[in-house]
Amino acid sequence: MSDPLSPADLANSYRVRAGRYAVSGLYTGGFYGFKGVVRLMAALRERYRWLARNLHTAGWSGADTTMKLGYMMNCPPFGSPLSGGKVLRPCHKYLVCPFCYVRHYVYDAYDRLAPLLTGDKSLVVVTATRIARLDDGLPVAVGKCRELIRSAERSREADALGAREPGGAAMVFHRVRARRLRDTWRQLEVVRTTLAVVPRGRTVSVPCGAGVTAKTVEEPTPKTLATALAAAYAYPAEWYEMPADGLVTILTALRRTRVSAAYGLCRRPSGRPRKPRAAKTKTADAQ
Repeated sequence: MSDPLSPADLANSYRVRAGRYAVSGLYTGGFYGFKGVVRLMAALRERYRWLARNLHTAGWSGADTTMKLGYMMNCPPFGSPLSGGKVLRPCHKYLVCPFCYVRHYVYDAYDRLAPLLTGDKSLVVVTATRIARLDDGLPVAVGKCRELIRSAERSREADALGAREPGGAAMVFHRVRARRLRDTWRQLEVVRTTLAVVPRGRTVSVPCGAGVTAKTVEEPTPKTLATALAAAYAYPAEWYEMPADGLVTILTALRRTRVSAAYGLCRRPSGRPRKPRAAKTKTADAQ
C-alpha cells in the first residue's frame, strides 16, 4: 500500500489525517503544515523506539533478537517524510507500532469505505464495550478478551446493520484497552466498533444493550469518515504507561488474533487471478 509523499498530501490528505488523529493520544499540541507533520513523525518515532527497547529488555518474542529490534527502531512513519528517499522495511508489529498500526488498520479501513461515500449513503457507527476485570490475574483477563474478539457476535452485528445486503458494507474493529484504577491496572476493555455504510433512509436494526452506543451521519464526507476512523481505531496510548511485562503478556496472548474484519461491498477482490488447474492425466507407468 503506497503512502502519499508530497507535502500537500502529508499536510492535507484526509487519509493521512485519519492516521494522525488515530495516534493523537501519544502527543499533545498542534502540528500544522508539512514541517509540523515532520516534527510530529520524529517525536512519534522516538517514543516508539523507547517502547521497542523496553519490549526487547522484557523478552517479548517480537523483539527478542537484534534484527527484530532493528526493524522496530527504523520502521518508516506513515507518509514516510523521514525516509530521505530510501525504501525502508516496516516492522509489521501491527498492535504495538503506531506506524504499522495506521498503515494496516486505519489506511485499510479508509481505502475500503471512502469510495462508498456517495450522495445516497449514510454512515452508521456502533460502539460496544466489554470489560474483563483483572481479579483473576492478567493472563485470565486477556484470555477473556481474546474470546470476545473471536466470538461470532461481530458477524451478527454486521448482518443486523445490513452490511451483507445490496448497497451495504461494514468494517468491524476490536480495540483492547487497559484501564488504571487507583494507580493500579485493574481491568481490560474490548471496544468493538462497527462502521457501516448503508443506503440513505434505510432503517437499520441497531443492537441494544449495556455499553452500546450508536450514531448516524446522514451526509458522510471524507472529513467525517476520518474523524470516525480516528475514534474507532484509536491507537492504545496506555501501552506506553503500563509495565513492560504486562504489555508482553497482552501482546503474547493476542498473537494471531484477528481484530479487524470487512463485510459487504468493502471487501476487496483478489488482485491475482486464479490459474486454471491442469487436467490430471495418468502416466504410462501408472497405467
